[in-house]
Amino acid sequence: MVNTRYFCSKPKGKLDPWFITGFTDGEGSFSVRIRKKSNSALGFHVSIVYSIGAEVNPLNLKLLEKVREYFDGVGSISKSANMYYYEVSSIKSLINIRKHFENFPLQTTKYLNFKLWCQIFDIIAEKAHLTKPGFYKVLSLKILFPKGLSSDLLEIYSKNIVHVVKPVFEASNIKLNPNWIAGFVQADGTFGLNFTKQARMKLGYTCQPQFRITQHE
Repeated sequence: MVNTRYFCSKPKGKLDPWFITGFTDGEGSFSVRIRKKSNSALGFHVSIVYSIGAEVNPLNLKLLEKVREYFDGVGSISKSANMYYYEVSSIKSLINIRKHFENFPLQTTKYLNFKLWCQIFDIIAEKAHLTKPGFYKVLSLKILFPKGLSSDLLEIYSKNIVHVVKPVFEASNIKLNPNWIAGFVQADGTFGLNFTKQARMKLGYTCQPQFRITQHE
């Protein structure tokens, strides 16, 4: 298969809001980081992050720069192995990012992570995460994320985790915005050519164009 995405010119002008949401539905994440911190009263530091990853190539870097431009230049772009990452972790900077996704909602089950992430956002914004009850609430929400809690946190705080009702995802009946589709395809779609052996063909092969979107089961 030949992937054609690298032959296109970079996008011009500011990215469409729905493109941002579609791209995030495909390659973005709303995560919670809980790391050991010796000088903290609770021994851990809590932070939330919005990020988008993209494979290393010049056009993907330019695209992430356009995403950062859309969000008024906040956040940073870094490289790790064969990936670029655009990340925003400052609560002040995350306010506008949260507003964006409230105005242009995610269309996949990633919406559930966003709703949980917003609850932790509110706890951090009120500095309640610095108290034991607030920290326990963060743990009770974090365990609902796909990666859950680390074994260390579960061993120490399993008795302090309370049941939290997970938000329910309901697929929208509204027709998807074309710009959302473009963003989602940018993240998880491919345009290729399939060559198949075919004895009855003069050159021994058939060639078919293919458009594909893949998702984790």
